[in-house]
Amino acid sequence: MNTIRNGKIARLPKVIREEINQRLTNHESGTSVLKWLNALPEVQVVLTAEFGGKAINGYNLHEWRHGGHAEWRRHREAREIVKDLHADSNELTKVAEGSVVNITAQWLAARYAVAMKQWQGQGGDPTAAWNRLRECCHDIVALQRGEQRAQRLELEGERWATKIEDGAVN
Repeated sequence: MNTIRNGKIARLPKVIREEINQRLTNHESGTSVLKWLNALPEVQVVLTAEFGGKAINGYNLHEWRHGGHAEWRRHREAREIVKDLHADSNELTKVAEGSVVNITAQWLAARYAVAMKQWQGQGGDPTAAWNRLRECCHDIVALQRGEQRAQRLELEGERWATKIEDGAVN
């Protein structure tokens, strides 16, 4: 969630806010950050223009820590997670020699078959077992639909690229 912030620190240039966030992440003391920050000419320009020249104080930094800096940390963590997922996905696709989704669907289908056989062998409720199987099938179908959509988009992109190369599209 990107909240619109309007405090002293929020109004500073992005490069300075980034440096503040890095310093806070490195556990630099608030006193040190404030001393550095209030000495910057770019900061003085903003403070003079928008805040009557009043320096950034401990309360401002406290508010930033719990607002802007916390949001920055969450955004950075999310970015790292996405990078890791992308790298893992690329690695899995290479190992799987193709679609991880199709391989996962095959694996799940085999596991479901084993589970269904176990449920039947345990003398459980056949209706409950059937409902579980239907839920599992729904999940597999959803995965495969997503994979098919991705393949369809890739093919469509290749068609457009071919048309553009052939001069069929202006």
